[in-house]
Amino acid sequence: MMKHGILAVCAGGSLLLCGCEKVVQRVEDEGPQMHADKIVFKSDSPQLKTIKVEPAASGSAAPLYLSGRLVWDEDATVRIFPPLGGTVSKIVVQPGDVVEKGDPLVSLSSPEFGQIQEDARKNESDLRLAESALKRLKDLEAAGAAPQRDVLAAEADYARALASSDRTRRRLASLGALPNATEEGYVLRAPLAGVVVEKNINPGQEVSREQMTASTPPLFVISNPTNLWLMLDVTETDLPSLKVGQRLSVFSRGSRAKPHTGIIRFIGDSLDPATRMVKVRASVDNADRGLKAELYVSAEVQQDLSANVQVPSKAVFLLEKQHYVFVKYGPGSFQRTPVRLGSEHAGTITVLDGVKPETPLVVEGSLLLESMLEGGS
Repeated sequence: MMKHGILAVCAGGSLLLCGCEKVVQRVEDEGPQMHADKIVFKSDSPQLKTIKVEPAASGSAAPLYLSGRLVWDEDATVRIFPPLGGTVSKIVVQPGDVVEKGDPLVSLSSPEFGQIQEDARKNESDLRLAESALKRLKDLEAAGAAPQRDVLAAEADYARALASSDRTRRRLASLGALPNATEEGYVLRAPLAGVVVEKNINPGQEVSREQMTASTPPLFVISNPTNLWLMLDVTETDLPSLKVGQRLSVFSRGSRAKPHTGIIRFIGDSLDPATRMVKVRASVDNADRGLKAELYVSAEVQQDLSANVQVPSKAVFLLEKQHYVFVKYGPGSFQRTPVRLGSEHAGTITVLDGVKPETPLVVEGSLLLESMLEGGS
């Protein structure tokens, strides 16, 4: 009897263990299976009802919208500071005036300029005397009436006089004056042709060379306002959509009725560490003078996205500085896939690499899948 009882207990225990294993196995079968970046659900899993899948769309031509600031074309702009000290006696030009190279801008009553002219005249006189003395001594030497040491001394005097004369000639040339000029005042002239776009000087004002600092405005700014520079700050995601030589349309924020045409001329090689933006510069045709320097504008760049795909923004999520999407690769099966992004517009992101057109992507439920992967890892 005891033997039969023990056998019965053992048999009952075995049945109980088998039943427990089946229950455990059944519970495990009902949950999702996770392997690295993949997650698989049973066909009747309730979580599948919260996941929405759509195919990735083929890329197409789409505009990229950027904001920027217009500035003077620095290749055709000069900022004029006073080259010497003096008092403004006459202002010849006003903003908006067209000037040619060498045209007078302002007259200064300048004792400093008078001293430079006096030095130049004295040096010219000393040079003539030194040249005459050297010629006379060489003639005497040839006749045997002058020692060689006197000729050498005269040659040294002539060299010093010539150096002093050259120095004052160059100084006057840099000021735009002639060596023998006798003007009572100094005339500051335009160094290049253009339009006077800025004037920061008044009659009777005292000016000096010390004004040439970063915090002091120039006396005049001469530029060519028919061509402006557009300065853009571009994000990392928008940068792949731009290239040098690409055309863009520029709109003033007050009106989008008449766009101006621009061309991208420069793309920076580094990001600004503070803003994490890349500096981009475009030249803008402003022949009608409709745009103004320092105006904030919008730029529209037409992109060729034929080689890329477009996905809804909500399909993409960020994980440790890398963007991902979930790709459906079978019934109830999803895989976390890294992607490289382009620009974003109107709820759609351009994917440059990672998925192909018509790839089924999770557009709702990505965060649920990611949380389940993180919980199961």
